[in-house]
Amino acid sequence: MMIAKKLAETLKVADLEVLKEIVREAESFLTAQLTAGLAADQRAINTAVYLAAILAAIVGGTATLVSVGKPLGLHLLGVGWIVFFLAFALVHAVRAARPTPFSYAGNNPAHWEPDVKEKRCLRDSLAGQAAIYAQGIRTNVKCLNEAHAFMRLSLMAGLLGILGFALIEFVVILSTVAQTGHPF
Repeated sequence: MMIAKKLAETLKVADLEVLKEIVREAESFLTAQLTAGLAADQRAINTAVYLAAILAAIVGGTATLVSVGKPLGLHLLGVGWIVFFLAFALVHAVRAARPTPFSYAGNNPAHWEPDVKEKRCLRDSLAGQAAIYAQGIRTNVKCLNEAHAFMRLSLMAGLLGILGFALIEFVVILSTVAQTGHPF
């Protein structure tokens, strides 16, 4: 809060038109951050849904094969690998999509009551509003960066799971062909 007060004091000396532009641009920036945040949330939710569906299919398919007595042998290594990494990816996609606090453009009129009661000039009120916006922008950046980090981790885990699974299956099939002369 101390940073916001210092910024408000600095901005109070700005020309009123400049200060209005500062507030307008801050509101525009907050609106753009909200748009970016909503898009990131949607990507994370979609990724989580796809990962959950893929995991359900892999686990369900494997369980079905086991229940009918189909010997899976070393293929279970690949299944275990991909299930682990896709589950890890799912957890982090959900973490990226979880609800977080976010700062928005605009202000509740009730928050202007002290300014009105103290008969603050418009310049001082706008300087305070700009400082509040600056603080909100910093908070939003932190929130967006955290969500992006979780999503990057999710995507990397998913990629590692798929590539590792493909490699394990390739090795298992090659070893099966070498031992039996046929892949299955």
